[in-house]
Amino acid sequence: MSLIQQFKSYLEKTYEKVLVIDERGDAHFVQIICIDPCFEGKNSLAKTRTIMKEFGDLQNLVHAISVKGFTPTEWEKERVNFEPTEYQHVGH
Repeated sequence: MSLIQQFKSYLEKTYEKVLVIDERGDAHFVQIICIDPCFEGKNSLAKTRTIMKEFGDLQNLVHAISVKGFTPTEWEKERVNFEPTEYQHVGH
């Protein structure tokens, strides 16, 4: 099972709908979107923290990760305009 499939499988045990986006296909930059009523009344930071707690050490296996949580109602409004974030590495 690929790392992306592991993320999705693990999070689907908790959340109603899970989207995992890996544009490059190498788990370098992964975007995770979880949709569930449990996010009702939580701000963006609280949603992100809730999701991040779910997969702990798995997050250390990717270079960069973006996590967002939505209620089903929020997602219905957001998904129309949703576009995956393009990862851009900033060198030093």
